[in-house]
Amino acid sequence: MALIEQRFATVMDSTRPQPGGGVITEQLDSQLGGLALQAPGSATEALNISYEINRILDCGLDKETLSICIALLENGVNPEALAEVVKRLRQQAAGAARQTQLQQ
Repeated sequence: MALIEQRFATVMDSTRPQPGGGVITEQLDSQLGGLALQAPGSATEALNISYEINRILDCGLDKETLSICIALLENGVNPEALAEVVKRLRQQAAGAARQTQLQQ
């Protein structure tokens, strides 16, 4: 688990959300028929809309994690690979939580 977290942290440190949104914001805007951005170039508004979609679909990502995922995608990370990393991290966290409960 530590190795995955370390690699993920390295990627996150090298990729921070860019002002103005970028590719993901443009895709979201086009998919929602221009409704994604109420103010052109508003990365905050795009994040808020993405977070609401995340919440409606019950994806379980908080805003910070979602922002990191969007930044990774905007910087060229493969979406399927990112989804797999998120799934594995969740599985490892659940396993660690179960182990902790059994030890108590």
